Amino acid sequence: MEKRLSTINLYDIYSKWFEGTYYFQCFVRSTNFVSLKQYPDFLLSQVPIEEDNLSIEIEQIVDKYLSKNTLYFFDFPALEGMKSGCLIQKNKKVKPVITFNNILHPYGLVGDKDYINGLLGYGELIENKEILTYSFILDSNRYSNYEKDDYKRFFNNQYELTDEDLPSYEMLQWLEITKCIYLYKDEVKEDMDVYLRYLEDSGMKIIKENLGG
Repeated sequence: MEKRLSTINLYDIYSKWFEGTYYFQCFVRSTNFVSLKQYPDFLLSQVPIEEDNLSIEIEQIVDKYLSKNTLYFFDFPALEGMKSGCLIQKNKKVKPVITFNNILHPYGLVGDKDYINGLLGYGELIENKEILTYSFILDSNRYSNYEKDDYKRFFNNQYELTDEDLPSYEMLQWLEITKCIYLYKDEVKEDMDVYLRYLEDSGMKIIKENLGG
């Protein structure tokens, strides 16, 4: 059956991502979904749910540290992060917490039709059952280095993660989180480097896993 953006109940999809995040609800932004109400209609496709090399590798690392006292951060391109978050919730009871905070625009630098297709498709597949712990799903393309001309031709909807977008050390301590695992490719984004150093300086155990090959 053909499915288009205009036929999707955006609130229902947002609710599926939101449901089950409990103490982390405040970090699940509605910005993507609100801006989609004004986005031009287009045909959606079925999202891939088969495991690939990256999702298998992520799951192996998740399993290695799996505990109710462990919090994960997946810093990959949004589609890869959403897919892995969806699969790992199903297999390991680790609830994904999406942190995306960009206005979606047809000429935006961050978030294209494939991104939107994944946001909606993987959102539909989320199963909110028993939860052991959480994974924060970050978009490694949330900001990047662009040429000056790009800012003339595209809508600048980039964003950085701030202390309002991520849990404080005090909050994690109260939740009895003792270890944070940061999974990424090739390089640590500057905003996350600042955040992880803050947690580590406060006494949190930080483990970084580079999946960039």
